[in-house]
Amino acid sequence: MSAELFFYLDDLLMLQSNAADRHNHRGVLGAVRENFLTQMLKERIDNIKVCTGEITSTLGDLGQNDVMVRRPGSLNTELGGHVRLPAADCSAVIEVKSNAKGSEITAFDAKAKNIKIDNPSAICGMVCYKLSCKKETLLKRFGFVFDEEIDAFVKDESIIPQYDGLDFILCLDEGIENDQTKAFFIKRDEQYNLFVRPPFTKYFLMEINSLISRGF
Repeated sequence: MSAELFFYLDDLLMLQSNAADRHNHRGVLGAVRENFLTQMLKERIDNIKVCTGEITSTLGDLGQNDVMVRRPGSLNTELGGHVRLPAADCSAVIEVKSNAKGSEITAFDAKAKNIKIDNPSAICGMVCYKLSCKKETLLKRFGFVFDEEIDAFVKDESIIPQYDGLDFILCLDEGIENDQTKAFFIKRDEQYNLFVRPPFTKYFLMEINSLISRGF
């Protein structure tokens, strides 16, 4: 698939987000961004089942979730427009933040760990349009530090990552820090890997699509 498509999707997400900022009602802002992201997933990934609702688990209710991808072959639990999905039937859970705080990322990491008690294969990640914290501070929690000599982030093997529930973060922040944009994509394989060059939606869609293609 051509890189031009993913650059287009990066731009489209940010243009839509900026358009949503014209609304003053916080609930409207969140719903508009979540709906747009859901629409993009449905348009780009075949046979994906996306919904919004609550997750239940052996630990009890885990609260409302912005975007949930239902596992292929699982039952549709929608009732009266409401969805309560067992954690075991979640292929992916995505939190969407207009302006993410460090504390919100930490809180979602804790929720992700609870989801994975019932479903270790679930992918749990965040889409952040802006960061209210410093990019350098956040990435250090994943084990990356900024090297001023080479003007780039490098992995510091001496740092133990603070997060172990989060599988990815897509950050589209166009703000400037250390003469670079705050945008990045970070994902976990055996360890966390950082990508700081766009297009970022490429990594995001590949991450979700890999689950569907494997039947997770």
